[in-house]
Amino acid sequence: MTNIQKDFFSKYLFYLTEALKLSNQTVSIISLHALDALNYILQNKEHLDFVKILINEIFAIFISLIPTTHLTDLWDLIQELLNDYFLFFTNKEDVLRNLMSSLRDRILNEMSKIKNSKIETNIFINKSWNIIRSASENKYFLPSYVEIMEGQLYPLFELLKDPRQIDFDEDILLLIAEFIKKSQRITSLEKALFKFFGLYFEKYHFVFGNLFATLNYYIFYGRDFFSNDKQCLNLVFLFCVIF
Repeated sequence: MTNIQKDFFSKYLFYLTEALKLSNQTVSIISLHALDALNYILQNKEHLDFVKILINEIFAIFISLIPTTHLTDLWDLIQELLNDYFLFFTNKEDVLRNLMSSLRDRILNEMSKIKNSKIETNIFINKSWNIIRSASENKYFLPSYVEIMEGQLYPLFELLKDPRQIDFDEDILLLIAEFIKKSQRITSLEKALFKFFGLYFEKYHFVFGNLFATLNYYIFYGRDFFSNDKQCLNLVFLFCVIF
């Protein structure tokens, strides 16, 4: 690809990303066509080397669209790019910090919309959690990224205090399990959250579900935690008795 071709290709990509902004309030046919074109270009292996060069700028634009866009398929593209190009982000810590804060705010905003409605699920909330968990499962994810993500997602983790009010409590448990597996330790936030697991257990009528795997990671990597917190150790014994 010549320099002229690269320059044209770059301008075309950013033209398409600008078109996505037309879907801030309603889904526009122009933005839908732009997203289709971006999907084709960014996931075409023939463009891999060139996309690597532009991925930081493109991904930053996508993150900026998360709070307002109504293009649900954009979430899928973000997840695909995160999986395929994570290694090529110049500053992975900043990417994770910005991505997690945008997803957190969108989740909280969507929750406020459905609080007084009869809707029990929300596609933006579900797709946001798919991205969050996908980020933690990336093969290039480092243990040092755990506290970056936990810091940004703290308001969502706090909702475990009353798991009856949310439908993504299992996503939180799976994410915690992945964090512990990657870092091989129990963070201060994870220690604080453990005491709320009993409420999750009650919500699902004493069926473990995703709690089982998470609890195993706590036990395996949390020897010091449980030796210093008898209340949480007693909770483990209670889980074992019920099981």
